[in-house]
Amino acid sequence: MYGKTLADFETHLVNNVLFEQKILIYDAYLVNSQQLFAHLAKSPKGTSFFEIAVANELITPVYRGSGTHSLKKALAVMRQQYRDDVYLYINDADPSIVRRLFACMSEDCPSYLLPQSRQQPLSVSFASLLRSQLQDEATLNEALNNRNIPDLPWLLERTRSWRTDLIDKAEERTRRKHQPGIHRSEIFNLIAEYHQLSDPSAMPETHPDKTSTMAFLRWVTQCHQINISRAFRTSVHLVDYLWREDFIADNITSPPEPNPVADTEPLTCEVLLPRPELLLGYFGKDPVELIRIRKDLGNSYLDSLETWRKVPTYNNKAMVATLLQEYCQAICERYLQNTKPQKWVVRFESMLGFIAGKLLAPVPSPILKAGITTITRNTAYRLAIGKTELHLHHPAWLDA
Repeated sequence: MYGKTLADFETHLVNNVLFEQKILIYDAYLVNSQQLFAHLAKSPKGTSFFEIAVANELITPVYRGSGTHSLKKALAVMRQQYRDDVYLYINDADPSIVRRLFACMSEDCPSYLLPQSRQQPLSVSFASLLRSQLQDEATLNEALNNRNIPDLPWLLERTRSWRTDLIDKAEERTRRKHQPGIHRSEIFNLIAEYHQLSDPSAMPETHPDKTSTMAFLRWVTQCHQINISRAFRTSVHLVDYLWREDFIADNITSPPEPNPVADTEPLTCEVLLPRPELLLGYFGKDPVELIRIRKDLGNSYLDSLETWRKVPTYNNKAMVATLLQEYCQAICERYLQNTKPQKWVVRFESMLGFIAGKLLAPVPSPILKAGITTITRNTAYRLAIGKTELHLHHPAWLDA
């Protein structure tokens, strides 16, 4: 649930709550997302989309460290672990919003801990994933030769020293702290030092290294997100995946050979949904309605999604696609019904009827009403509803 803007964040929040079984969010994201804090600040305590989704157990935090069952404790672990080496946005955030986030993510909130019984720590598997995707020549050549990514050759050349020397330095810094593998924070710190900036993301758009820097940091973050998703056997939500510059997901999620029985390839469906800005405005007035829509209209679809992820057959996947279309149609109907476009349709009809009666020859009321109603309803639908592409993933798609 990442996003460059608050509107991006809230759009992804709505889509994930509506169309996914559950959302897992890593603790580092919870303390570093400026858009999450901005989202909370828009609404009184306990009434934001995010807080309501957490209260309904649709969003679950993932914490590091044994015995960590609240965000406040997780933050203490992070501060001890990172000390002054990593910037945490929560340190500079509005204290009242921080308290709200702590209350929302208290010990009463169900949570998960990062798996401690894995064969290797997450930082080690992260390092392995970075090297396989950003340093291995065979992987990079496959991306160059088999992917239609216009800007990739230029970006790989501009990021060469970062993909090699900088990643090696990050591993060395991690080792000096008596930790295995690579900490993503060390990569971000080294990039900041390279550009002599406290925050590389704040680099001016006119900076010659802006595009290559953002691409490299996206690649690193995508590896980090996929690494965590593999640990929990969940699908991954890569928001800022740019087709002109990114290749990580394409390389990682390409199965070596097709499986004649199972169908775990991502499901992409083009559906009709209320336009994001309208949906957000509507739910912003009554966030609980989002949960009602999911419970009232989404059960069959969500059950089919769970079935496909447990038993990934072609028939189960086809059922997901069918029920997803029906679910989206029901969402459109609920939106149009609850926003009551018929009210302004009637007012529009009355105004035209008055004008026609005064200025033109009399028009039979039923004909005028029927004609205007049809035009106005179609216009309302066209203005409110738009095409959206939804992507649903199977956890096996991320298997190495």
